[in-house]
Amino acid sequence: MSLHYRSDGGLDMRYSSSRSAVESGGYNSRGFSTSSSSTSSNSISTIHTKSNGTADMRYTSSKEAVKSGKITKDTVISPPEPFVSPPKPIVSAPKNSDEISQIIAKADGTADMRFKSSKIAVKSGLITKETKIVEKDTCPNIIITTKNVVSKTCKAFRSGYIKLLENGNVDPNCDAAKNGDIILKKDGTISKRTPNYNEIKRVSMNEITTDQIRDPNMQKKKRDEYHKNGGKKDLEASHIIGLGLSIDLLGDKPGLPLSTEKLKEELKELNSKLEMRTNHKNRDIDKKNDQKAKDILNGKEVKITRSFVSHIEKMYEAFIEIHNEGKMTNSIQYVFEKICEIKSILETK
Repeated sequence: MSLHYRSDGGLDMRYSSSRSAVESGGYNSRGFSTSSSSTSSNSISTIHTKSNGTADMRYTSSKEAVKSGKITKDTVISPPEPFVSPPKPIVSAPKNSDEISQIIAKADGTADMRFKSSKIAVKSGLITKETKIVEKDTCPNIIITTKNVVSKTCKAFRSGYIKLLENGNVDPNCDAAKNGDIILKKDGTISKRTPNYNEIKRVSMNEITTDQIRDPNMQKKKRDEYHKNGGKKDLEASHIIGLGLSIDLLGDKPGLPLSTEKLKEELKELNSKLEMRTNHKNRDIDKKNDQKAKDILNGKEVKITRSFVSHIEKMYEAFIEIHNEGKMTNSIQYVFEKICEIKSILETK
């Protein structure tokens, strides 16, 4: 007769065979054997089990129990231990503003997630990745020169926020380096991964190209509008104020040079002053006239042509429009003053 057992080794009383075994006197009311054989709960409890609670047939005690018919290979002798996930580590979050101030912030004021203190603060829910720990202007103004070194005239250096080594490199132990406002390469030089690098890095004017200043979308818009209104297809939108000339003239402007991004921002209004001209004539004529403009400013004698005078007059009028629109910047103002100087020289000839 095949018997059915519970997980604790006793007879499963849901089956008639188990109830008959109890009535025959071989088992007590709880379903356990009344004999001294290995069917007792104590004997069954000594059987080795697998992780699912069934007998582990690698052991003799398990094999004998199955062979005697007291259990089967599928009998669950002891239920498997329920899985309990390990307790989550207790994260101690900063309790007050003093502890929050210890969190290292990036240049934009948010937590720098490269550091453990920032990760703990975010994980605890005290702050988010977007939370401003410090205001952006807390970081003193940083200027990187054309030679990729920190300018000693910038506020960050003068305030002691940035410190330099004897070789001119940034001290890796200074506040700027620790806070991530300056990222250093292995050789100690400033990395382009430094936050807002293109905004704080100054460049020489001879490194700037007109493509970095030109806005092709403005030219396309002007050209499309012209063609839409029935204009000639062989004409292109050209800058009235030469970008190349403007860059060259700004090379003589006193003070620290601007970053590429800042220069682009300062000169963006030059892209709005366009005229439709024959494409193949644009570059040659503009180059000749721009060179004449630079020669005059350098005190050289040049041949004055109608084309050159017209070129200067158009630029002058375009500058006046920018001024009247209230969009004059320091860089545009400087170039405008140079054009006014050329215009005054031409009026005397």
